[in-house]
Amino acid sequence: MASGIVVIVAIHGIAADPDTTWTEKSTNCNWLQDPQMLPEHVPSARIMRFGYKSKWYGAGKDKPKITRVFDVAEMLLSELEGFRANDISRPIIFIAHSYGGLVLLQALRRSFDNPTKWGNPFQSTAGLVFFGTPFRGRKRSPTIEEMANALMEHNPDLQIFSETMTLSMEENPYLDEIVHRYTDTRSLGHNIPLRCFYETMPSPIGKVLMNNEIKDYQNSQLV
Repeated sequence: MASGIVVIVAIHGIAADPDTTWTEKSTNCNWLQDPQMLPEHVPSARIMRFGYKSKWYGAGKDKPKITRVFDVAEMLLSELEGFRANDISRPIIFIAHSYGGLVLLQALRRSFDNPTKWGNPFQSTAGLVFFGTPFRGRKRSPTIEEMANALMEHNPDLQIFSETMTLSMEENPYLDEIVHRYTDTRSLGHNIPLRCFYETMPSPIGKVLMNNEIKDYQNSQLV
Protein backbone atom coordinates (compact mmCIF):
# COMPACT_ATOMS: atom_id res chain seq x y z
CA MET A 1 0.00 0.00 0.00
CA ALA A 2 1.27 3.44 -0.90
CA SER A 3 2.12 5.58 2.11
CA GLY A 4 -0.68 7.84 3.31
CA ILE A 5 -3.37 6.46 1.02
CA VAL A 6 -6.84 6.23 2.54
CA VAL A 7 -10.22 5.17 1.17
CA ILE A 8 -13.09 7.65 1.63
CA VAL A 9 -16.60 6.22 1.25
CA ALA A 10 -19.64 8.53 0.97
CA ILE A 11 -23.12 7.15 1.73
CA HIS A 12 -26.24 9.15 0.82
CA GLY A 13 -29.58 9.24 2.61
CA ILE A 14 -33.23 8.61 1.76
CA ALA A 15 -34.82 9.71 -1.55
CA ALA A 16 -31.38 10.72 -2.81
CA ASP A 17 -28.64 9.44 -5.09
CA PRO A 18 -24.83 9.38 -5.00
CA ASP A 19 -24.54 12.25 -7.49
CA THR A 20 -26.88 15.01 -6.30
CA THR A 21 -26.32 14.41 -2.57
CA TRP A 22 -22.74 15.63 -2.77
CA THR A 23 -23.32 18.33 -5.41
CA GLU A 24 -24.03 22.02 -4.80
CA LYS A 25 -26.97 22.79 -7.11
CA SER A 26 -26.26 26.38 -8.13
CA THR A 27 -22.68 25.70 -9.22
CA ASN A 28 -22.99 21.97 -9.99
CA CYS A 29 -19.88 21.47 -7.88
CA ASN A 30 -19.46 17.91 -6.60
CA TRP A 31 -17.30 18.25 -3.53
CA LEU A 32 -16.21 14.61 -3.70
CA GLN A 33 -14.84 15.08 -7.23
CA ASP A 34 -14.04 18.74 -7.80
CA PRO A 35 -10.22 19.12 -7.70
CA GLN A 36 -10.56 22.19 -5.46
CA MET A 37 -12.72 20.41 -2.90
CA LEU A 38 -12.08 17.12 -1.07
CA PRO A 39 -9.42 15.86 -3.54
CA GLU A 40 -7.34 18.98 -2.86
CA HIS A 41 -7.32 18.37 0.89
CA VAL A 42 -6.78 14.60 0.68
CA PRO A 43 -4.86 14.18 -2.60
CA SER A 44 -3.76 10.61 -1.84
CA ALA A 45 -7.29 9.36 -1.09
CA ARG A 46 -9.34 6.98 -3.17
CA ILE A 47 -12.89 8.32 -3.03
CA MET A 48 -15.93 6.17 -3.72
CA ARG A 49 -19.65 6.89 -3.58
CA PHE A 50 -21.94 4.12 -2.44
CA GLY A 51 -25.39 4.26 -4.01
CA TYR A 52 -28.62 2.37 -3.42
CA LYS A 53 -32.26 2.78 -4.46
CA SER A 54 -33.81 4.89 -1.72
CA LYS A 55 -37.00 6.39 -3.17
CA TRP A 56 -39.71 5.81 -0.56
CA TYR A 57 -42.54 7.30 -2.61
CA GLY A 58 -43.28 7.52 -6.32
CA ALA A 59 -45.66 6.65 -9.13
CA GLY A 60 -45.60 4.54 -12.27
CA LYS A 61 -42.07 3.63 -13.34
CA ASP A 62 -40.79 5.76 -10.47
CA LYS A 63 -42.52 3.63 -7.83
CA PRO A 64 -40.94 3.38 -4.36
CA LYS A 65 -38.22 0.90 -3.53
CA ILE A 66 -38.38 -1.31 -0.46
CA THR A 67 -35.27 -0.08 1.36
CA ARG A 68 -34.35 -1.92 4.56
CA VAL A 69 -31.27 -0.84 6.48
CA PHE A 70 -30.09 -4.43 7.00
CA ASP A 71 -30.16 -5.18 3.27
CA VAL A 72 -28.43 -1.94 2.29
CA ALA A 73 -25.75 -2.53 4.93
CA GLU A 74 -25.06 -5.95 3.39
CA MET A 75 -24.79 -4.32 -0.04
CA LEU A 76 -22.30 -1.79 1.34
CA LEU A 77 -20.15 -4.51 2.89
CA SER A 78 -20.14 -6.52 -0.34
CA GLU A 79 -19.18 -3.46 -2.40
CA LEU A 80 -16.39 -2.64 0.04
CA GLU A 81 -15.07 -6.18 -0.12
CA GLY A 82 -14.72 -5.98 -3.89
CA PHE A 83 -13.29 -2.45 -3.82
CA ARG A 84 -10.64 -3.40 -1.25
CA ALA A 85 -9.86 -6.88 -2.57
CA ASN A 86 -6.24 -6.07 -3.37
CA ASP A 87 -5.51 -4.26 -0.11
CA ILE A 88 -7.81 -4.89 2.85
CA SER A 89 -5.48 -3.05 5.24
CA ARG A 90 -6.07 0.34 3.61
CA PRO A 91 -7.68 2.68 6.21
CA ILE A 92 -11.24 3.85 5.56
CA ILE A 93 -13.02 7.10 6.38
CA PHE A 94 -16.81 7.03 6.02
CA ILE A 95 -18.97 10.07 5.28
CA ALA A 96 -22.70 9.45 5.77
CA HIS A 97 -25.76 11.63 5.32
CA SER A 98 -29.05 11.13 7.20
CA TYR A 99 -30.38 7.56 6.79
CA GLY A 100 -27.01 6.63 5.29
CA GLY A 101 -25.56 6.98 8.79
CA LEU A 102 -27.88 4.26 10.05
CA VAL A 103 -26.82 2.03 7.16
CA LEU A 104 -23.21 2.66 8.16
CA LEU A 105 -23.77 1.80 11.83
CA GLN A 106 -25.46 -1.44 10.83
CA ALA A 107 -22.64 -2.33 8.43
CA LEU A 108 -19.93 -1.64 11.00
CA ARG A 109 -21.66 -3.76 13.61
CA ARG A 110 -22.08 -6.58 11.09
CA SER A 111 -18.37 -6.40 10.31
CA PHE A 112 -17.54 -6.33 14.02
CA ASP A 113 -19.61 -9.49 14.56
CA ASN A 114 -18.03 -11.24 11.55
CA PRO A 115 -14.33 -10.21 11.55
CA THR A 116 -13.32 -12.86 8.99
CA LYS A 117 -15.95 -11.75 6.47
CA TRP A 118 -15.92 -8.85 3.98
CA GLY A 119 -12.25 -8.11 4.65
CA ASN A 120 -13.06 -6.76 8.15
CA PRO A 121 -13.75 -3.09 7.24
CA PHE A 122 -14.62 -2.38 10.88
CA GLN A 123 -11.02 -2.89 11.97
CA SER A 124 -9.75 -0.77 9.06
CA THR A 125 -12.06 2.18 9.75
CA ALA A 126 -10.07 5.26 10.75
CA GLY A 127 -12.87 7.82 11.06
CA LEU A 128 -16.60 8.51 10.74
CA VAL A 129 -18.35 11.72 9.65
CA PHE A 130 -22.14 12.00 10.03
CA PHE A 131 -24.33 14.71 8.52
CA GLY A 132 -27.77 15.00 10.12
CA THR A 133 -28.14 11.34 11.03
CA PRO A 134 -31.16 10.89 13.36
CA PHE A 135 -29.53 8.57 15.90
CA ARG A 136 -32.41 8.96 18.36
CA GLY A 137 -35.16 9.62 15.85
CA ARG A 138 -36.62 12.81 14.49
CA LYS A 139 -38.30 15.06 17.05
CA ARG A 140 -41.25 17.24 16.10
CA SER A 141 -41.58 15.34 12.84
CA PRO A 142 -44.96 14.86 11.19
CA THR A 143 -46.32 11.34 11.48
CA ILE A 144 -45.99 8.92 8.59
CA GLU A 145 -49.71 9.41 7.95
CA GLU A 146 -49.30 13.20 7.80
CA MET A 147 -46.41 12.93 5.38
CA ALA A 148 -48.30 10.43 3.24
CA ASN A 149 -51.39 12.64 3.15
CA ALA A 150 -49.34 15.68 2.16
CA LEU A 151 -47.66 13.78 -0.65
CA MET A 152 -50.90 12.18 -1.83
CA GLU A 153 -52.57 15.58 -1.93
CA HIS A 154 -49.80 16.71 -4.26
CA ASN A 155 -50.08 13.55 -6.40
CA PRO A 156 -52.95 11.08 -5.74
CA ASP A 157 -51.23 8.39 -7.84
CA LEU A 158 -48.24 8.11 -5.53
CA GLN A 159 -47.28 4.79 -3.98
CA ILE A 160 -45.67 5.09 -0.56
CA PHE A 161 -43.37 2.68 1.28
CA SER A 162 -43.54 4.04 4.81
CA GLU A 163 -41.31 1.49 6.56
CA THR A 164 -38.19 3.31 5.38
CA MET A 165 -39.24 6.59 7.01
CA THR A 166 -40.62 4.91 10.11
CA LEU A 167 -37.12 3.77 11.05
CA SER A 168 -35.96 7.35 11.58
CA MET A 169 -38.87 8.33 13.83
CA GLU A 170 -38.41 8.92 17.55
CA GLU A 171 -38.79 5.93 19.91
CA ASN A 172 -38.44 3.34 17.15
CA PRO A 173 -37.11 0.18 18.86
CA TYR A 174 -35.23 -1.00 15.75
CA LEU A 175 -33.49 2.37 15.47
CA ASP A 176 -32.50 2.14 19.14
CA GLU A 177 -31.13 -1.35 18.57
CA ILE A 178 -29.01 -0.27 15.59
CA VAL A 179 -27.50 2.63 17.53
CA HIS A 180 -26.93 0.74 20.78
CA ARG A 181 -25.37 -2.27 19.07
CA TYR A 182 -22.87 -0.01 17.34
CA THR A 183 -22.07 2.11 20.40
CA ASP A 184 -21.36 -1.11 22.31
CA THR A 185 -18.40 -1.71 19.99
CA ARG A 186 -16.77 1.52 21.16
CA SER A 187 -15.99 -0.11 24.50
CA LEU A 188 -14.94 -3.43 22.99
CA GLY A 189 -11.61 -2.70 21.39
CA HIS A 190 -11.82 -0.16 18.55
CA ASN A 191 -13.07 3.31 19.49
CA ILE A 192 -13.33 4.87 16.02
CA PRO A 193 -12.94 8.69 15.95
CA LEU A 194 -16.12 10.39 14.75
CA ARG A 195 -17.67 13.80 14.08
CA CYS A 196 -21.38 14.62 13.90
CA PHE A 197 -22.75 17.62 12.00
CA TYR A 198 -26.37 18.75 12.14
CA GLU A 199 -28.66 21.46 10.78
CA THR A 200 -29.40 24.66 12.68
CA MET A 201 -31.55 26.28 9.99
CA PRO A 202 -35.06 25.32 8.83
CA SER A 203 -35.12 22.83 5.97
CA PRO A 204 -36.84 23.74 2.67
CA ILE A 205 -38.44 20.28 2.66
CA GLY A 206 -40.93 21.70 5.14
CA LYS A 207 -42.71 23.35 2.22
CA VAL A 208 -43.65 19.88 1.00
CA LEU A 209 -44.17 18.05 4.27
CA MET A 210 -45.79 20.89 6.23
CA ASN A 211 -42.93 20.89 8.70
CA ASN A 212 -40.31 23.52 9.51
CA GLU A 213 -38.09 21.11 11.40
CA ILE A 214 -34.73 22.04 12.89
CA LYS A 215 -32.46 19.13 13.69
CA ASP A 216 -32.32 18.43 17.41
CA TYR A 217 -28.78 18.69 18.80
CA GLN A 218 -29.02 15.60 20.99
CA ASN A 219 -30.68 13.49 18.31
CA SER A 220 -27.83 14.22 15.90
CA GLN A 221 -25.11 13.23 18.37
CA LEU A 222 -23.98 9.61 18.56
CA VAL A 223 -21.93 9.76 21.76
